[in-house]
Amino acid sequence: MPSNLDFWARQVFAVIIGAVLSFLLSFLIGRLFLWLVTPVVRWPHLNPWLVANLSVPVIALAVGTFVGVLARTRPGILAALSLLPLVSYSFFSITRLPTFQVMRAEELITRGLLPIALMLAFGTVAAIAAFRFRKSKMQAATKQSNMSYSC
Repeated sequence: MPSNLDFWARQVFAVIIGAVLSFLLSFLIGRLFLWLVTPVVRWPHLNPWLVANLSVPVIALAVGTFVGVLARTRPGILAALSLLPLVSYSFFSITRLPTFQVMRAEELITRGLLPIALMLAFGTVAAIAAFRFRKSKMQAATKQSNMSYSC
């Protein structure tokens, strides 16, 4: 039986590595997208918007899957916690406007809250799916090893 310290160390490790992975993937996907698409796109003012909205599901799915594989319990909560630093950074960088300007409500929802909700939802679902897949594989392996010992 693993000790309580090992349990919590693995949980904290999953959250910290997931947060680092989210920033790293954000940087790499943004650079890759700008390198591949910028010469082709006719409307360069759309590039930041395209990068932000197309990279959200990829980052969330990758981080959620990674955290789901590492987590021992509650993978959805751990995935949301690992995506929280990137989500808060994205929200505050999107909603920062020049002085004396106010963001309209529909702009706040479409540019700020909707991508955040999608990122957290995709990350949570990916973490839970990876956790269940890993747990079912472990149970199948345990069952197979028990059957081989009984023969």
